[in-house]
Amino acid sequence: MRLSDILNNSGDKGDLNKLWRETEAAGEMGPLPAGEYVTHIVGGELESSRRNETPGYKLTFKVIEGEFKGRLFWHDCWLTSAALPQTKRDLGKLGVTSLEQLEKPLPRFIRCKCKLGLRKDDDGNERNRVKTFEVIGIDAPESDTFAPAATPPTEPAPTASTATETNATEATNEGDGDVFREQLNATGSTRNYTGVCWSRWLWFDIDRDEIDNATADARRLASNLTERYGIAGDELLLFYSGSKGFHIGLPTSLWNPMPSALFHAYCRQFAESVATVSSVAIDSGVYDRVRAFRAPNSKHSKTSRYKRFLTLDELLNLKASRIIELAAEPIPFELPMAPRLNSQAVRDWQAAIASVESQQAVATDKRQSGSMPSGLNRSTLEFIRDGATNGDRHRLLFSTAANLAEFGCSMELALALLSESALDSGLSPSEVRRQIECGLKHNRDRNYQPAGFVISPPEPSEMEDGN
Repeated sequence: MRLSDILNNSGDKGDLNKLWRETEAAGEMGPLPAGEYVTHIVGGELESSRRNETPGYKLTFKVIEGEFKGRLFWHDCWLTSAALPQTKRDLGKLGVTSLEQLEKPLPRFIRCKCKLGLRKDDDGNERNRVKTFEVIGIDAPESDTFAPAATPPTEPAPTASTATETNATEATNEGDGDVFREQLNATGSTRNYTGVCWSRWLWFDIDRDEIDNATADARRLASNLTERYGIAGDELLLFYSGSKGFHIGLPTSLWNPMPSALFHAYCRQFAESVATVSSVAIDSGVYDRVRAFRAPNSKHSKTSRYKRFLTLDELLNLKASRIIELAAEPIPFELPMAPRLNSQAVRDWQAAIASVESQQAVATDKRQSGSMPSGLNRSTLEFIRDGATNGDRHRLLFSTAANLAEFGCSMELALALLSESALDSGLSPSEVRRQIECGLKHNRDRNYQPAGFVISPPEPSEMEDGN
């Protein structure tokens, strides 16, 4: 190809010749001066060092402010026993808490403040070294000037609002959505799905016999969430359920979790820990892989009230009676923008993972050693005698059945021992049977599930939550 051929439609060759003569060649690009830089992480990939084939993970940073805007530099996180403590520290800042996550892409537009130093090699060459970096947020992507404008909805429509309904659909991008869809199409049931799940929201379900008590607890939990994770009230999703409680959604972008077969277990541990700190009892029975709540703006079958969106100001300041009045009609609302990573949320998520993995290790050791318990747990005896309150009844029934299974208890005997207390606690017969089945299966299944987690999710017809 001749130069004149490619210049026919792009300009005159004479102009290019003039530019060529007048333009100075650029100098060699050296390392950046030592100092602080505001950056985006624009890449993360597994690597192997050229010299020793040492395994690692390379982060690519791009300067986004100041004189050196657009320049790149790199940070190596080595996967060796000596370097692993520092690697886990640095990757934990990005929400990476497992090796499996290293094979997935990082979120885009993670904003960091980096302290960059200079190192001199034995041959005198200088190179940059990242001393430390701090995640200060996730920026919204720049809008496309030429993209068509979105058409706003003309009326409120029910939308998915649950941790585990979203789990199955979101997992499509991670490879397990097809597995879930194939099972659902083949069997018509979500039962025994054991694949990967994930969600944009972690949900807290508060259910009380008295709506005033539920309102007080929802206020306390919502206030503590905004304070603990440094988010604005409009970054939570708050709903009155239409009956006896509230659903509070916390955005998982605060810690950037990856899809996992135990994602639901980590969510439960996380939610229970945060609720305990807030002195609020939550329903722990909603954290199975494919649990679905009623959608926003859908009508409750018993009360005929809508699941109604609330602002934080409405939740904190309106009387419970007024909130109930508002639920007479649906209302449109906008989903909030995903907030940035929060270091406290990342630490809480890591603690939840560690707790679940610790429980898993203990259960594996017991199973392999064949050790038998010395007696029934105190909580088992208390449940048989007294039942449980609304916020804890699913978990306690499950754990009680699991404790009985350690003694080889049959389904018939477990039903005889537990049904009356469970029914008196407000659970339906189908819920009682399902939780007992799952609890008994817990200690007989090779695939460990932390105590209290529902292994067999409800059928689609049973997906509507009780509150």
